[in-house]
Amino acid sequence: MACALAAPLPLVLSGCVIVPVRLPTQTKDISGKVQNLDFTFLKTGSTTRDEVNTNLGPIDTQANEPGFFWGRWESWKWGYGAMVAGGNDA
Repeated sequence: MACALAAPLPLVLSGCVIVPVRLPTQTKDISGKVQNLDFTFLKTGSTTRDEVNTNLGPIDTQANEPGFFWGRWESWKWGYGAMVAGGNDA
């Protein structure tokens, strides 16, 4: 009986800390492949549809509407790590 009551004790006495961790920026297209996207070519009034399709093709969702481009990607700089610590009374 005492063992059954003492078994959860290490779980209660341990601590868990979630820590945000800075990671290198990573951008992926909708299929999950890593991409290096550069949006500096976009200029109001002068960028053509062909330039957009060429430079942003990997993130194109194929909406196929004239005058409209729908791109989708993931980009992140932060990850999360957890640390669990427990005491050892031995």
